[in-house]
Amino acid sequence: MTALVRITFTPGPAARRIAGAWWPASRNLSAEVPRLLPLLGRVGQHARELVVHRADWADHPDQVTASGRTISIDWGGEPAHLLRAADEYGRSLTLFVVPADTESLTAHRALSLATDHRQPVGLGDILRVAATDSWATAGEPVTG
Repeated sequence: MTALVRITFTPGPAARRIAGAWWPASRNLSAEVPRLLPLLGRVGQHARELVVHRADWADHPDQVTASGRTISIDWGGEPAHLLRAADEYGRSLTLFVVPADTESLTAHRALSLATDHRQPVGLGDILRVAATDSWATAGEPVTG
């Protein structure tokens, strides 16, 4: 059985504002942060703070304990469908967040569109374009 791809990272330097895309399994941020942190660790991001959009999540904790550390949650700084992870040194990366309830094919298309700098799709249009047949794939999938 193949693991479901839930995150992709932009190959090479991020040409857009985002460094990757993530499709969480639920809208429960408290449950998703422990799943996300090891995946971010694979690309050298050891987050201490997540900046997220309130409407993207069903729960709204101020912090989440995961992977042996407490992660602060900031609800005020990112537009819908974006998540910024920052480490203790201020280094950060931003992920496009595909809504958890997105149909699988559309979600995988969105993961590809968001991380392929060759695609002329604006961040605000990724989900709309992913729901159509006019797209091409790229990106580096990470299973987990």
